[in-house]
Amino acid sequence: MKSNVNVKSSRNNSLDILRLVCMAMVISVHYFGIGGGIRQAENVTSFNYLIASIISVFCRPAVNCFYLISGFFIVYSDKELSINKLLSKVQPIWIRTFLCSVFLYFIFVIAKIAPFDWKICIQSFFPVMFKQYWYVTVFVLLIFIRPFWGRMLVKLSNKELGVLILVMLLFDSIQTSFGFNAFEERGYGFLHAITMLTLGYCISSIE
Repeated sequence: MKSNVNVKSSRNNSLDILRLVCMAMVISVHYFGIGGGIRQAENVTSFNYLIASIISVFCRPAVNCFYLISGFFIVYSDKELSINKLLSKVQPIWIRTFLCSVFLYFIFVIAKIAPFDWKICIQSFFPVMFKQYWYVTVFVLLIFIRPFWGRMLVKLSNKELGVLILVMLLFDSIQTSFGFNAFEERGYGFLHAITMLTLGYCISSIE
């Protein structure tokens, strides 16, 4: 493996292309799989539905690729970590999510697509805290954790890094293959995100 203190300042065109492909995959998995247009369309043949399901399955690893890429570029930094710096990165995401959540909720209520509910209304004002959009909640937490996690990873020996990733994979993926899911995330939570992030760092450390 490489030295634990990595320097990855140059852009990687292959990973830039992978990001674009993953964006298209995320759009595809929502259209062909998760409540997308293909499920709402009428007169869809069984064959078309089968093709859509296959495309959806192949596109599901897209989010994992984003996690891996983020982990791939973890580098050591001795700059002081402050709450203000972290909040400055989170603030734009938090504001956009808040505006979208509140706007969409009231549009749905006004259009009578959804009934007014005080509980849901309050949750729409705090979308990150109430996990209205799971990926935003996980992403915000990753922004806070990643700098500290990165500092720990670069100081681990190769053997320690191997043990860490094996333990994380055991709880995140291996146990679920046997029907046990202690965290009940199903790939949509923080444990899976931090596991993929760590795996991405491991990949970048291989000579």
